[in-house]
Amino acid sequence: MSNSKGISAIMVSIILLAVSIGMAVAYASTMMGWFGSAMNIVKIDASESKIILNPSTNQTRIQIVLRNMGTTTIKVSSISIDTEKGKAIINFTKSDVKIYMQDQSPFDGDVYGSSKDV
Repeated sequence: MSNSKGISAIMVSIILLAVSIGMAVAYASTMMGWFGSAMNIVKIDASESKIILNPSTNQTRIQIVLRNMGTTTIKVSSISIDTEKGKAIINFTKSDVKIYMQDQSPFDGDVYGSSKDV
């Protein structure tokens, strides 16, 4: 009778089978989205935004369109725009949209828009 040292073929087969099943379950759960609730993806699309300049009046209109393409809710609370006179800041609150210059000087222009969860 020989004295063999090592793992028997049956044990190796059982270990390989267990590892294979574990990998298959992990792959399937990822593909089926079972772990999707643990991931939040933030993706914002601004491709429809535009700047419109009226050459006769030299007035500029900026239209900012933000679309949430991700999996989590986002809230836009402010937007900063660099201007010739400095930085203009647009703040969104639940009831109002306000614009001011960073140095608190008055801003010549109007702001239209709304704030909501997207």
